Amino acid sequence: MHFFFCPLTEANLTSDEIKRLRGCLPEDEQAKVDRYLQPDARRKGLLVRGYLRGVLSFFARLWGSNIAPNEWQFRYLEKGKPVLSAVSFAASPLVFNLSHSGDYLLIALTRVDPALTGNGLKLGVDIERLRPSTNIYSILDNYFTAQEREALLALPEDEQRQRFFDLWALKESFIKATGLGLAQPLKSFHFVFDNSEANVEGKERLALQHNERLALHKSRAEDEPASEPLVIQRDITLRKHQGDEDNWQVLLGKLNSQYRFALSLNASVRPALSASVVRIDEVLQLLKGE
Repeated sequence: MHFFFCPLTEANLTSDEIKRLRGCLPEDEQAKVDRYLQPDARRKGLLVRGYLRGVLSFFARLWGSNIAPNEWQFRYLEKGKPVLSAVSFAASPLVFNLSHSGDYLLIALTRVDPALTGNGLKLGVDIERLRPSTNIYSILDNYFTAQEREALLALPEDEQRQRFFDLWALKESFIKATGLGLAQPLKSFHFVFDNSEANVEGKERLALQHNERLALHKSRAEDEPASEPLVIQRDITLRKHQGDEDNWQVLLGKLNSQYRFALSLNASVRPALSASVVRIDEVLQLLKGE
């Protein structure tokens, strides 16, 4: 499982770069971008779609599939979750999910064995920016179960806001994995954290790589310091209140003090993880090489 963190703050795109990004989108996706009223929203909509297509092409090439960014085709599940079309999946069996918040887009991507899973692997991710102004206590009852509320309120006060956004990211990742979205009640499942200080196996550090292969050039300046490792927490249990008892792997990660991310995956084995930062100039370079 690979995480791609894509900054959405690189706003100084030239008209030629905007044209190049739009050129890798089909007409329906261009129309979706154009529907945004605010220029910043249109810019982010274009960046999100350009990043996704560039990252898919890069990842497919690692497995020997040379698919240009403009060649990817998508279909949408009943509640709007995007997945690869049958044609694109047959060309490169990738499963992905994406989320954006504030200044970052997160794309989670893995390659599957079609003979074992088909295109049915349930994968969901969410990235959340910590919002200090949100009145978390007024909405606890609306979205969290009694177990989650009690565990949150038992924490020291300065940790409660952190736990709120941790839970929010986890819940979003799960309803995105199932494809049901908010049609799935957020109180129909809950998460349990192992808060034992002795549980060192529940936490790990994941190196955040600056991708140097996506566009055949370095993505960071020579004097730019290496990023701190991501802190990954796996000692979290998903408990569904009814329905099938699928095997689910869930994890929570911290990109920095302001952003956390969560993954939900219906798999019996813990996925191996890797993570990279990708910048839009790398996608633009990839588009030049089409």
